[in-house]
Amino acid sequence: MTIELLEQCRHYKQDISKPDSSTFQFHKFIYGNIQLGNYYLVYATEEHRFNQKRPAKLSFQRIPFKAIFPPIPYSLPRRMCYEGPVPEGCYLKEPKLLSFDDPHSLDPASILLHEFCVYQMLSEAPHPNIPKFLGCLVKDGHLKGIILPKYPRSLEEKLETDEHIPVEKYLQKIKNALRHLHKLGLVYMNLDPANIMLTEDDEPVLVGFSYCQFKGDRCHIWGGWRLEMQNPF
Repeated sequence: MTIELLEQCRHYKQDISKPDSSTFQFHKFIYGNIQLGNYYLVYATEEHRFNQKRPAKLSFQRIPFKAIFPPIPYSLPRRMCYEGPVPEGCYLKEPKLLSFDDPHSLDPASILLHEFCVYQMLSEAPHPNIPKFLGCLVKDGHLKGIILPKYPRSLEEKLETDEHIPVEKYLQKIKNALRHLHKLGLVYMNLDPANIMLTEDDEPVLVGFSYCQFKGDRCHIWGGWRLEMQNPF
């Protein structure tokens, strides 16, 4: 069976008495065969074993399918279910597999379902600086991902260039989006340049709602400090 590295991160533990220092704990890998729907978790506790080219020497743990992909919600209209390719010009928000087996986090399926509920709620109260919910990719009765508009780049990417940054414009638009969320009883909790996308017209759009919580609810998806090696979108 052919598998490939899908996600990876390094976990560190910070010493409260030494804020500027941290101790390496372990590496975490997610391997899989997307076509067959097989996914595996691998831990490595030695620095030199953080090597994606030597998976055969590591111990694999199968990730249950139901821990990654939740059943299709009854509230999802059939017209918004896509079984084929993702429509052109769209982005597929897939489960974040690294959250599996994290004691500080829900499993990937629960996080995906949570984000679906947030987007479905937002679809009934749209805002120009929040993505439009376009539907979901489904297969065999399960939710595979959330379909959203695809944007050219993020604010993080623009900050790496020498282009002019219209700070006041961006701030005002993002503040408006956050106020809109607060009026709906939502707390965003993940504000970062990587989670602000820019449209073709250079309008900022707030994305990444997996950390978004309802006011008064306990946050279940914050993990420990880790250096992640994949796109955080």
